[in-house]
Amino acid sequence: MLFPLLAALVEVPRLTPVVPKPVIGTIVSLPQSSNRGAWTISKIGRGGEPYVSSDDNGAVYVSSHLPTQIFTSRDWGSTMKLSRDFKDSLGDMVALALPKGTVTVSYMTGYDKGMKTQVSTDFGDSFTAGNAPSGRPLDREWMSYDAQRDRLYMIYSDGYIGGPASKGVFVSVSADKGLTWKEIGRVDNEPDGNYPVDPHLAISTDGKLYGFWTVTKDRDTIESYRVSVSEDQGKTWSHHQTIADLPHDFGDRQERWMLGGITSHGASTVSAFYVAYRSVDIDVAKQMALVGMVRTSKDGGKTFGNPVYLTDDVESQRSAKGIAKSNGDLGTTVPWIQVMPWATYDSKGRLHALWFDNRAGVNNKLGRPASTWHLRYGTVVDGKVTRSSVPVSDTFVAARPAMDFICAAADKKYLYATWSQNENSLRGWDFTGDLWYGRMPLD
Repeated sequence: MLFPLLAALVEVPRLTPVVPKPVIGTIVSLPQSSNRGAWTISKIGRGGEPYVSSDDNGAVYVSSHLPTQIFTSRDWGSTMKLSRDFKDSLGDMVALALPKGTVTVSYMTGYDKGMKTQVSTDFGDSFTAGNAPSGRPLDREWMSYDAQRDRLYMIYSDGYIGGPASKGVFVSVSADKGLTWKEIGRVDNEPDGNYPVDPHLAISTDGKLYGFWTVTKDRDTIESYRVSVSEDQGKTWSHHQTIADLPHDFGDRQERWMLGGITSHGASTVSAFYVAYRSVDIDVAKQMALVGMVRTSKDGGKTFGNPVYLTDDVESQRSAKGIAKSNGDLGTTVPWIQVMPWATYDSKGRLHALWFDNRAGVNNKLGRPASTWHLRYGTVVDGKVTRSSVPVSDTFVAARPAMDFICAAADKKYLYATWSQNENSLRGWDFTGDLWYGRMPLD
């Protein structure tokens, strides 16, 4: 059973909304002071499903879809320039920073046409088209770079939610920064009737590949999160295991905001991040909250430790009580929700996490109840939350945050984040909004 406020949100086909035409060459500077502690944030345009990466040498890239575009920086993200609009793209844009001014972008070209890659060797000023996997209904491509072996990997599903049933999660490799690709293996081992979708990919410093995906049976809602590992550069995969199962008897399991992922540090540490339901005590009552979690492996993906919540018990109880009071005032039953988490390691092995959160309460200023959302940030070190999370963005009222994901990246100087805000929207299926970007100095 869905929570009443969410029950009306029904799966719809992917649509391409009309968005303002971007102006190439626009430069946006971050403000000199932060509105959220150490974070400095700025709205840089319009876009959805944003992505951010850094080459650890001053080049930072932000991409988004609807419109599909790339913003580039040469000054550690202090200024961002809108460099290009990829008009042949349907969406799912990723811009991955590689060494020496190289950036490789990937995106969908059509629901049944597969992917396309383009490579720039001049910090995003010009691009050369590649030949990414195509000719099939591929989805959710993510790239990861093996710097030790100078190899670029891409993971994707053959089929997707709302479209053809998935035939599996696959991985391809490129030896020329993304110009040419070769499919080399299947990542999952799901039986018939389990459809693997929404994959993600990470690489250890010794060349192990870590795969992550979700499983759906009805091609709409998520059953579980799964992982596997390859020790031969993606040719074969082992240690397939479940990170979390999702219950059927309560809560909204719709895929659009249930995405998770995987990130690694060093030779053997890898963490899967995701959202799942937990019980939170509220005085004498309990609330089932949808919250961000992390499970970490210290042995190269062979075994994973217990779940660590992105907020500790004290903060969780405080947040759930705030939602309960707001529900009482309006007569609604909205749970406390953390969705679309993203996590990344820094060079010191600290895990940085960001997510959308509705603890600010329910609001009916738009004529019907909708949550008040904002982006939050927290850290996990050695399996423990190190402090209470802090807000990054201002609050905004919406039926749901713009989908399907946000992103964060770390280099030796800064933690970067990018996200979309669809303020005052009562549509449950927004795929774009105001595009925001921020950074925070790392000590």
